[in-house]
Amino acid sequence: MAENARRVGKYWMGILTSLQQHYALIGDVRGSGLFLGVDLVNDRDSRAPASEQAEYVVNRLRERGFWPGPMGLVTM
Repeated sequence: MAENARRVGKYWMGILTSLQQHYALIGDVRGSGLFLGVDLVNDRDSRAPASEQAEYVVNRLRERGFWPGPMGLVTM
Protein backbone atom coordinates (compact mmCIF):
# COMPACT_ATOMS: atom_id res chain seq x y z
CA MET A 1 0.00 0.00 0.00
CA ALA A 2 2.82 2.45 0.81
CA GLU A 3 4.46 1.75 -2.55
CA ASN A 4 1.20 2.52 -4.32
CA ALA A 5 0.93 5.84 -2.43
CA ARG A 6 4.47 6.74 -3.50
CA ARG A 7 3.74 5.83 -7.12
CA VAL A 8 0.45 7.72 -7.31
CA GLY A 9 1.95 10.70 -5.44
CA LYS A 10 4.85 10.86 -7.88
CA TYR A 11 2.37 10.81 -10.77
CA TRP A 12 0.38 13.73 -9.29
CA MET A 13 3.54 15.68 -8.44
CA GLY A 14 4.54 15.46 -12.10
CA ILE A 15 1.18 16.77 -13.27
CA LEU A 16 1.11 19.59 -10.70
CA THR A 17 4.71 20.61 -11.44
CA SER A 18 3.89 20.73 -15.14
CA LEU A 19 0.89 22.93 -14.43
CA GLN A 20 3.09 25.22 -12.30
CA GLN A 21 5.28 25.89 -15.34
CA HIS A 22 2.24 27.13 -17.29
CA TYR A 23 0.28 29.02 -14.62
CA ALA A 24 1.81 31.83 -12.51
CA LEU A 25 -1.00 31.29 -9.99
CA ILE A 26 0.78 28.13 -8.78
CA GLY A 27 3.57 29.39 -6.55
CA ASP A 28 4.82 26.09 -5.15
CA VAL A 29 4.17 22.35 -5.36
CA ARG A 30 5.52 20.03 -2.67
CA GLY A 31 4.76 16.86 -0.81
CA SER A 32 5.48 13.23 -0.26
CA GLY A 33 3.39 10.24 -1.25
CA LEU A 34 -0.24 11.29 -1.30
CA PHE A 35 0.36 14.25 1.03
CA LEU A 36 0.66 17.02 -1.56
CA GLY A 37 0.50 20.79 -1.23
CA VAL A 38 -0.05 23.51 -3.81
CA ASP A 39 0.37 27.19 -2.97
CA LEU A 40 -1.79 29.55 -5.00
CA VAL A 41 -0.29 33.04 -5.11
CA ASN A 42 -1.02 36.40 -6.73
CA ASP A 43 2.71 37.07 -7.09
CA ARG A 44 5.45 34.46 -6.92
CA ASP A 45 8.03 36.93 -5.63
CA SER A 46 6.01 38.32 -2.72
CA ARG A 47 4.17 35.00 -2.21
CA ALA A 48 0.95 36.97 -1.62
CA PRO A 49 -1.80 34.36 -1.25
CA ALA A 50 -4.46 34.10 -3.94
CA SER A 51 -7.29 33.59 -1.46
CA GLU A 52 -10.21 34.10 -3.84
CA GLN A 53 -8.75 31.76 -6.44
CA ALA A 54 -7.97 29.17 -3.77
CA GLU A 55 -11.57 29.32 -2.53
CA TYR A 56 -12.78 28.77 -6.10
CA VAL A 57 -10.47 25.78 -6.59
CA VAL A 58 -11.45 24.25 -3.23
CA ASN A 59 -15.15 24.57 -4.07
CA ARG A 60 -14.69 22.99 -7.52
CA LEU A 61 -12.71 20.11 -6.01
CA ARG A 62 -15.38 19.63 -3.34
CA GLU A 63 -17.96 19.27 -6.14
CA ARG A 64 -15.80 16.49 -7.58
CA GLY A 65 -15.50 14.40 -4.42
CA PHE A 66 -12.63 16.12 -2.61
CA TRP A 67 -13.10 17.95 0.65
CA PRO A 68 -10.89 20.25 2.69
CA GLY A 69 -8.80 18.85 5.49
CA PRO A 70 -6.99 20.88 8.14
CA MET A 71 -3.74 20.90 6.13
CA GLY A 72 -5.16 20.77 2.61
CA LEU A 73 -7.48 18.61 0.58
CA VAL A 74 -8.22 14.91 1.02
CA THR A 75 -10.36 12.55 -1.07
CA MET A 76 -13.32 10.61 0.17
